[in-house]
Amino acid sequence: MKLGVAFSGGGLKGVAHLGVLEALADNRWLFILWNIRQRYIDRFSSQFFFNYSPLGILTGNRFESWLKGTFGDVHMSEITTPLAITAVDIKSGKLILFCSKSMKQLLPNQIPYSEIYSNVDLATALRASTSLPAVFAPKKWGSMDLIDGGVINNLPVNLLHKLNTKTILAVDLSTQEGYVNPENILEVAASSIDLMLQANTRSLASKYATIVLKPQTGKIPLWDFAKADYLYQVGYDTTMENIKRIKASLKK
Repeated sequence: MKLGVAFSGGGLKGVAHLGVLEALADNRWLFILWNIRQRYIDRFSSQFFFNYSPLGILTGNRFESWLKGTFGDVHMSEITTPLAITAVDIKSGKLILFCSKSMKQLLPNQIPYSEIYSNVDLATALRASTSLPAVFAPKKWGSMDLIDGGVINNLPVNLLHKLNTKTILAVDLSTQEGYVNPENILEVAASSIDLMLQANTRSLASKYATIVLKPQTGKIPLWDFAKADYLYQVGYDTTMENIKRIKASLKK
């Protein structure tokens, strides 16, 4: 592959990743048949996902319903772009890779301590991948209880390295501006997990990434959905500011 993009975890700040994708599409490195801001951000910023579970502060059911309403029945095996979405089976400790058919063909048949699947719909894969421990209850899929893939690998640039990707673009949302003063257990949990993952994220980026984008999102509370449009714009602007670097890397 000429260009591969790896996205770090980041909770709500992950909306910035959509801005990155839109900027790449505007430069014809991705082909997206709809306006991301209109299709996803406007809907996302008006949603509320609060309902509670003994396995996490939130069940994630409302969020999953929103994902299914947004993406419909799109299946991973139907996606033509090479795409991998990571989760972790909390029972086995294995990294679970939900892959599009084209990505599955590119990856090695066996990756240590991992399992690869394509027989899942996109909404389910995303719900599993965003199951931040203690915040969202694990996503049950078959016999597995799936949580956020960032628990094992918060920036999967090493997977792109295995594919001999020419330019590896890493989007790192780990906090650089400090944390909000936590006002509830959700924010304590999210900030604690982010702190634990920072060293792993930066180590992976320095070892494997060609270019690292660090959108400066500022201190965003975990549930400040009103910031969705702002976060999207930060991701878009950060990418556009680095377009010349990306183009130069691809020409080498």
